[in-house]
Amino acid sequence: MLQLKPHRGYEGYIRTVNPDDNVLVGRVAGIRDMVSFVASTPAQLQREFEASVDEYPAVCLEPNAQPNKPASGTFQVRVGQEIHRRAAAKAEARNQSLNALVTEVLEAAVAT
Repeated sequence: MLQLKPHRGYEGYIRTVNPDDNVLVGRVAGIRDMVSFVASTPAQLQREFEASVDEYPAVCLEPNAQPNKPASGTFQVRVGQEIHRRAAAKAEARNQSLNALVTEVLEAAVAT
């Protein structure tokens, strides 16, 4: 996945490339709403991404609808008691917090 430079806390990426039509299609990542944009070059796609993020709050059409926020960095994970126990023991043995251990594992899992 080719990522764009973040804008106002939002992440964007190139979703598809159509060389026949000279079109790049991008999307805003990490939100439930579908926010897409198109352009012919990576530089144009970056500009379209930024414009889409800037316009996003105004295009929420439902009454009282709020735009989705980018990821906050906090989420809850449910695991079985045995995994929780083993992870806590591993973190303690490594002299780190459970959050630090989980962050380390997630970073390894999403590394590109």
